[in-house]
Amino acid sequence: MSAKRQPNTEPATISADRLAEITGLTDRRHRQLADAGYIPHPKLGVYDMEKALSGFIRYLHDKVKKAGGDIKAEQLLLTKARRESTEHELAISRREYIPRADVGPWLRNIGLHQRALLLRKYEQELAPKLSGKNTVEILDLIRGVNDEVIEAYRTGVAQWVTEPPK
Repeated sequence: MSAKRQPNTEPATISADRLAEITGLTDRRHRQLADAGYIPHPKLGVYDMEKALSGFIRYLHDKVKKAGGDIKAEQLLLTKARRESTEHELAISRREYIPRADVGPWLRNIGLHQRALLLRKYEQELAPKLSGKNTVEILDLIRGVNDEVIEAYRTGVAQWVTEPPK
């Protein structure tokens, strides 16, 4: 009768140098992967081969999955930027935006008109009416002049918005 062989209960091992040849990583990087929990720590420069290789495969799988997530995030940002650019171009074609060069002179003109109106109202209309008035009456007159100037501004803006200059 032949004697039965006892199965080897020792796990297969692989040297740090051989593992580096297989994975293309340095032993230092293997130790970092061991610290991260991917592979077991070596014992006297030797790794448990099955656990080390399966852990390395898990590490690669996680790395690919993360890279795929990064790509998806970049694609999402690119899609958002394209959408915003398209919305901007559409608003321009609909003439929803007005070039600064068109708005600047108009704002300057309306500001000058408002200033001239305010000065004229204060100097020519309001000043002669103030003599002999008490504080409450003076404030009422000033509010009236201010309301007229604001109304002139509002009317000018409304007219420009409904029919801007060509």
